[in-house]
Amino acid sequence: HLAGCAACRATQQRMSGALLALREIDGRTTKQTAQILGVSTGTVKSQHSRAKAALTKYLKTSDEDQVRELMTRVGPRS
Repeated sequence: HLAGCAACRATQQRMSGALLALREIDGRTTKQTAQILGVSTGTVKSQHSRAKAALTKYLKTSDEDQVRELMTRVGPRS
């Protein structure tokens, strides 16, 4: 049961990352993002809001080295 919860969290984190990348970095619309991810536009809107809030919280509570390390993992997109 606990392994299932960890798998759900990992899936949610991947979805949040993909959603933020599509919306914030690639500039996709809500509709485009929903089509790419295979979810409803309502899901994109709610998950986008949650993902942005989580990222904002992380950035506010992290030190510069943690943020720098995150940015190297994300890297520039071409």
